[in-house]
Amino acid sequence: MQSWRGARESSIYHTCQTHARTNQLTSFLAWLAADSSRRSALYFASDSRVTLEDGSHRDDCIKLFCPMSSPDIFAMVGYIRFPELALPAICSEIDGSLMPKELTTASHRIDWVSTRLKAMKETQPGGGTFVIFHASRDAHAELSTFALTRHRYDSADGAWVREDYDLYRSDSHAIECDGTGGVFIINSIGPVTFKIGEVSRAYFQAFCKALKNPNGDSASWGRPSAPRTRQRRRRAPLWCTDRLW
Repeated sequence: MQSWRGARESSIYHTCQTHARTNQLTSFLAWLAADSSRRSALYFASDSRVTLEDGSHRDDCIKLFCPMSSPDIFAMVGYIRFPELALPAICSEIDGSLMPKELTTASHRIDWVSTRLKAMKETQPGGGTFVIFHASRDAHAELSTFALTRHRYDSADGAWVREDYDLYRSDSHAIECDGTGGVFIINSIGPVTFKIGEVSRAYFQAFCKALKNPNGDSASWGRPSAPRTRQRRRRAPLWCTDRLW
């Protein structure tokens, strides 16, 4: 019997192997869920480990955030001191109606968040390199379209780099892996999708498998969390399954 690699070359193996980052401490996965008629949800999954400068760690860090009143979700990777303060503040500003009401599309919301993050960082100099993911949704009757952006701040030169993802595919698929655990996620996805198919639950199952790997990434541990957000939904607790739909 052919292996999963021999039977087919999984799209995730090409996409996420290309983009997996090896210098940011965490495990992160973003994937799109689709049914037979439409793209239905966009998920984030992350671990909960924080590795401290002295090499010690704790496993209770919230790395995924969502406002209660807007279809947006956020994730952080890398040096967390700035994003772990900025992202809850961004969510509070959105819920406090501080985001202009005319910003009704996903692209407008992402632009506004990008501007706010840069302004916040100017008031908090120092720190290390980090990445913030922002996903957002537009609703069109019974259909939804999704947007995903990666904001990277480089502490070496103070530069921001923005990457907007082309979410053109209509099937369930992994969009991005990031962090030191990225390669372990990639290696888990292929066998799982070969066994049960490229369905949404396969990606979270593969993520959990990578996190439980005793020979996996030592900087990624704790219970996996995969929050989703939807309009007018309360903030998801740390250990849950949730989505942007």
